Amino acid sequence: MRWIAGSIDTRRMRSGWLRRAALAALVSTASVPAVANGVQSGQCRLDFLAALGWKLEATAGTTLRIAGGAPCDRASLAAARAVGDLRLGVPAKTSNWLEKADSAAELDRAIAHPASLCAFSMAIGDATRTAVDRLVANRRFRFSALQGGWIGFGEG
Repeated sequence: MRWIAGSIDTRRMRSGWLRRAALAALVSTASVPAVANGVQSGQCRLDFLAALGWKLEATAGTTLRIAGGAPCDRASLAAARAVGDLRLGVPAKTSNWLEKADSAAELDRAIAHPASLCAFSMAIGDATRTAVDRLVANRRFRFSALQGGWIGFGEG
């Protein structure tokens, strides 16, 4: 997945309907295990967190260490990672740790962390900017009255 640095002000996303919608999408995506096997489901959660921009670091401990930081205060995910935000300490013996029953709950806690929400919001903003830029660059594309109705701009 490609992350593009953008100029969206993610601080405004901390409250309101966008935050609730993003959190609902994030939690519903994360709560559906890809495979019934606990190790593979845990690995799926780790992959999801890495795709959101979390830096996975091996630690000597036996529990997950979440250092989310303040990615919403940064201009991009790259900037957040550069100052040390979005770090996740994963026990070095990952396969053994993923077999433990409480590892899924720890990973779900990281997925529901406010830093994950910020990373998800930034990803949505980046994807939206990319889509709009591609529409603008396509000289053959124009919004019509029909599109205006099905896109959700209201009746009329």
